[in-house]
Amino acid sequence: MHQNFEKLSRRGFLKLSAAAVGVSALTVLAACSPAAPAESGSAASAPGAGAEKVEISFYEWGTALDKQVSDSTIADFQAANPNITVRLEQAPGGQHYDKLQASLAGGTAADVINNQTWLWQSFSAKGVYAALDDLRARDDYNTPYPDAWANTYDVQTKFRGKLFGVPWNMGAMLIFYSKAPFDRVGIPYPTADWTYDEFVELTQQLTEEVDGVQHYGYQTNTSYERLASWMRLNGDKEWDQEIEPTKAMWDQEYIMDMINFQLYACVNEFKVSPTPAMMEGGLNDMDSGNVAMTMEGPWFFPKMACGDWACTPEQLAAGGVPYGVVQMPKSPKGTRAHMVFGHVVLLNNASKHQDEAWEFMKFQGGEGAQKYVATSGRQPVTPEFNEKYWFSDTKEKWGLEDPQPFLDAFESGVLHVAGEVDDRVITNEVFGPARDRMIAGDADAYTVVPEMNAKIQEMLDAYWEKQKS
Repeated sequence: MHQNFEKLSRRGFLKLSAAAVGVSALTVLAACSPAAPAESGSAASAPGAGAEKVEISFYEWGTALDKQVSDSTIADFQAANPNITVRLEQAPGGQHYDKLQASLAGGTAADVINNQTWLWQSFSAKGVYAALDDLRARDDYNTPYPDAWANTYDVQTKFRGKLFGVPWNMGAMLIFYSKAPFDRVGIPYPTADWTYDEFVELTQQLTEEVDGVQHYGYQTNTSYERLASWMRLNGDKEWDQEIEPTKAMWDQEYIMDMINFQLYACVNEFKVSPTPAMMEGGLNDMDSGNVAMTMEGPWFFPKMACGDWACTPEQLAAGGVPYGVVQMPKSPKGTRAHMVFGHVVLLNNASKHQDEAWEFMKFQGGEGAQKYVATSGRQPVTPEFNEKYWFSDTKEKWGLEDPQPFLDAFESGVLHVAGEVDDRVITNEVFGPARDRMIAGDADAYTVVPEMNAKIQEMLDAYWEKQKS
């Protein structure tokens, strides 16, 4: 999961989004819904030492770091399960969902599939992924996440009352700050008890021209999954429920206040943030040295430590931008919210080797694989794995002195939305154009958001009306 989350191509996206709002048939997912799923569950048993050798495939995210994690995980799994061979599949950067869509439509999709935690539910609604409850009960398997984090994980692994996903990696989104701008201005770094008003003041204090170069106090968050942390800061929600919402409530006053600062005021009034156009080509970004703060997750470590997502050993040795992290600022109510999400692995309903695939999925959620997840920067799925593996690696490899705020953020973790009307549909059809108007300075949130909320409600009403037929 990266700064620019991988999306479907517009053509592929529209195939998905059209049916989600009741416009036309979901061609791709309907075509790939399995007619006869492989048998699995209570009647089957886990593969034993004398089982026939089989090959399964795992479709992973497309970066070199993800490949390293998966290669190590697969090697250890195969050593412990010599009758099972795992073939790794990846797509080039930015094409994860394009390839997934094509492979599902062609009947060649992998046995185990990596999806972001808020983008798999629409596939499951069409029968693409297999529910895991029978396998879980058969093996007396407990999902790896702790009860203390159940509120965060349940909405990202379960759908319509059934378990589908095993957590593969997670990550909290916090405020990253570059130390140099604070040092230059002589301002202390933000601390865990800072407030929203202090945050806004800092964005202005840290915005100035230095030796002919414009420096910005903040790099705003313009995508919905990032904006949601700010919208929820005061305890308000833009939906009646995050999973398959029925009511849009984006037009609440505090939510509009947050949207207005992030998408309109900080760019057009205060001018404390560069516009997306100003950041093209890697300019005016956190790792370019002239932006003081932004909100990101642990997948951002390579950019800060190396200035590059790939982060070669040579770049890592050369060093990057000295930085720290802090939890989101507190709202006037003393509350805050953090987007906490990541990736889950799911079982292809059409897999011919579901038992073997399930064995691999259990391994991925356990310590044998999570120790490798920790090396990528992304967070392992339990507090224990974070403290045992991720803390030391984060300090030594990525140069973050104190990773504890990432763990603390799980206590106020939220998910923005999931279901067939997901953020792809919402962004492409309504939020994206409204956001662009605000960033361009055409209108503020108090003008745009009520109109946007009404359109989103129309989408929800059309979707739920279609479910009655």
